[in-house]
Amino acid sequence: MLKKRILSLGVLTAFLTGMAVFPTSIASAAPLGNGQTYYVATDGSDTNDGSLNAPFKTFQKAAETLQPGDTCIIRGGTYHETLTPRSGEAESPITYKAYEGEEVIISGANEVTGFEHHEGDIYKAPVQLTQGDKNQVFVNGDMGFNDRWPNTATGKFYEGFAEVESGSNTTITDPKLAEFGDDFFKGATVWVNAGSRWTSQTSEVTDHTGDTITFNGLGLTDVQNTPAKGNPYYLFNVYGALDSENEWWYDEEEQMLYLYGDPTGKTVQVKARDTAINLDNVSYVNIDGIQVLGAGISGTNTSSITLNRVEANYAAHASTIENPYGTDVASIKLFGNNNTISNCEVAYSSATGVWISGDDNLLFNSKIHDTDYIGSYGACINVSGSGNVVSHNTAYNTGRDIIIFQSGDNCKIEYNDFSHSGMICADLGVFYTVATDGGGTEICYNWVHDNDSSGSRSGIYLDNGTSNWLVHHNVVWDAGTALQLNVPSNYIAAYNNTFIGNINQAIDWAVSHTIPVVYIRHENLSAGTRTFKPNTYGAELASDLNVVSKNIFTKYKGNALSCEEFTDFIRTNELCEFYIAGADAAACVKSTCYNLCKANYGVYVLSDCITSYDKRKIDEMIRYYEQKGCKITGLQDLVL
Repeated sequence: MLKKRILSLGVLTAFLTGMAVFPTSIASAAPLGNGQTYYVATDGSDTNDGSLNAPFKTFQKAAETLQPGDTCIIRGGTYHETLTPRSGEAESPITYKAYEGEEVIISGANEVTGFEHHEGDIYKAPVQLTQGDKNQVFVNGDMGFNDRWPNTATGKFYEGFAEVESGSNTTITDPKLAEFGDDFFKGATVWVNAGSRWTSQTSEVTDHTGDTITFNGLGLTDVQNTPAKGNPYYLFNVYGALDSENEWWYDEEEQMLYLYGDPTGKTVQVKARDTAINLDNVSYVNIDGIQVLGAGISGTNTSSITLNRVEANYAAHASTIENPYGTDVASIKLFGNNNTISNCEVAYSSATGVWISGDDNLLFNSKIHDTDYIGSYGACINVSGSGNVVSHNTAYNTGRDIIIFQSGDNCKIEYNDFSHSGMICADLGVFYTVATDGGGTEICYNWVHDNDSSGSRSGIYLDNGTSNWLVHHNVVWDAGTALQLNVPSNYIAAYNNTFIGNINQAIDWAVSHTIPVVYIRHENLSAGTRTFKPNTYGAELASDLNVVSKNIFTKYKGNALSCEEFTDFIRTNELCEFYIAGADAAACVKSTCYNLCKANYGVYVLSDCITSYDKRKIDEMIRYYEQKGCKITGLQDLVL
């Protein structure tokens, strides 16, 4: 009897749709020193002795008092000053720590009062804004937008764009501009993601006539960065565009803040300081459990700094782009050696979330998201230097790349979940580097997925002139080109990666050979059991998986043969051989292969179409499959 074969796509669901759960106890702040413990509280006094019952009022007093080995416990409340610690010593670090169970916020913003009605829904208050294009206005803790056209809602950073009809390096034409009348946008600032959309640029509008605005010119003058049909743009910084809740406009001559929406009963704040924690030339300091709002954490020439359980929101902002190919705007920026950022959350930066530069730094188990909403060469994570490790982080939502590697060698980018890049720009990667000698840097054991760019996009993108990289055991899906190597690219080793594109190729091969394609879904595991829970999140097939049949079955145990509908399908179609692809190699694929072999079916495992939660186990699993009677093959063996 002629053998009938089947391509079984086992368990592509839970792995590809689930979220990683990373440990929270591996990296933590160094233990408190053996020295004195002092306290700071918003209702304290700098004439106090700094004890629990008589705390200091300011960080400045604490910083002047603390010696190596000492600890400062900060009571709950909001502090409107910059923390500038002195250095500790290797065996006696200085620690600043939030009081257990209390929320400590270092704010870069000051409250504005004295609002009066101006006209319509617009209110005004006298205030001096000092931060230039870094000015921010917060209403009840959320950042409002500079008066802007088209409007976008609070928190909707990647929405609200007009489209260029035609343009040049100094003009944009759009029929909608004619609706406002001549000179309406004169003096405004234009933002445009131009040309091939690698990056965005800003410029001052010098004229507005009919459907055309004229501006001072863009920094990038080549045709690939010239405004063209379909490019997104918006305009801001003109009083007439003040028409949406929490939008604001500032009159520098009058020193008057104009706010759309009645501020009565609301807390309105404006940015007054750019830095919440200043670590310049500081060593051996631990910061634990502190939040920063509207101001960043930065340090140059830092060493042995630990940031643990730090939360940074709206900490870095600029409304204009001075350098389209690079910006120094970052919520957390540590330039130095042996620094650790662990268990932190960083959100809402106009450019970069976390920027580490130097040697032997660690970014671990942190969440970085909603960055680069201005669409520059920013990222959730920016890395340069030697021996740096970016491990077990979750990063998502950014205008361009999730992670940019600028320079360095012998770094590791490992065990991360990177997703949703390209929410503004194009020609980018979830991971991106260009013209770098990686010096043996490894990109490994990562989930890389969901590049949302509407233009050219990649998962792992090693752009022109890269060399000496190792790319292995990554899982990439829904990212356009999974791995892009632009020329010249030298001494790059890519192996044991799992691309949904590989699985789709295997599906195409099966269809071309009239081999049935079967999809095996599963539901999420129930707590404390080895069965799957019906009707739970995680049963969806991967969004970019090529679905070519209605042979979709659901199982509730690891072994696909536990699904009666699937076994009925096998008997009805007299199937004898199976080609297996999917996840998890150490669980569902393992169980299915074992039981198929036990039932005397022929089993072929596609080694480059399987993955695992713990990708270090893949080689072990392949040996296991062979021992149980499976044959190991690869996609290229099928298609050749």
